[in-house]
This record gives sequence, C-alpha cells and structure tokens, in this order.
Amino acid sequence: MKVLLIWQSHHFNVMVLVLKGVINRSADFRHHNVEFRGNLDIYANVVRCMSYEGIKTHHTGIDLIAIRENTEGEYSCLEHESVSGVVESLKVITREKSIRIAKFAFDYALAHNRKKVTCIHKSKHYEVE
Repeated sequence: MKVLLIWQSHHFNVMVLVLKGVINRSADFRHHNVEFRGNLDIYANVVRCMSYEGIKTHHTGIDLIAIRENTEGEYSCLEHESVSGVVESLKVITREKSIRIAKFAFDYALAHNRKKVTCIHKSKHYEVE
C-alpha cells in the first residue's frame, strides 16, 4: 500500500509527504480512508478545477477551487443495518466543523489570491421532514 499526503504546517517549517493507494472497506462498513482522515484530522479536501488552453471543452476560462469537509456528513460513519440487507446512514454535521471548514476556505482564498468564496450545502438535496 502506498500513501500520498502532502501537509505543510504554518507553525513550523515542516512538510510531510506520504504516498497512498486504494484502501478497501472493512466488514463493519467503516471505510479505512475515512478512519485514516479522522485519525490524522485531514478535514479539508481541496481540488482545483481549471480549463487549459488548447484543450476543447464546453466552458473556457474555468479556474476554481472546490473545498469539501472530509470528516462529517457522509463521512460520519454512523451506519447500521435496520433490517437484513438495508443499511441506514446518519449524516451528522456540526456547527463547530462547519465553521472550521468555512474558515479554512476563507484562509485559503486569502492565501492564494482568490477573489470570491461561495458556500454550497445539500439541505435541499437531503430534505428533512
């Protein structure tokens, strides 16, 4: 197994690099990637999406950063088998971690000269009755 993790501390002049490959699910439905991120508190998934000159796409001039909270919601791992063959999952989202990821996004935007931060949530997708 290889693990890739790049982390740079703002408090120390330290960079850690690890190479990671696919990690399989265990029998109790807990995904090892989720456990790995939780143990190391890797809470922000940062992905840059951009269009490149010379590559034909539907949209041009795209350059955005998607930042997603990586430890709550779908990653809460609060699952149980209610009846045989049916697994229910709770998607727990706390105020504390919502504020933490929002702060991370704004700090990232400032540090990387980004002009705008847009927050997207799934409350319409996951309606509560």
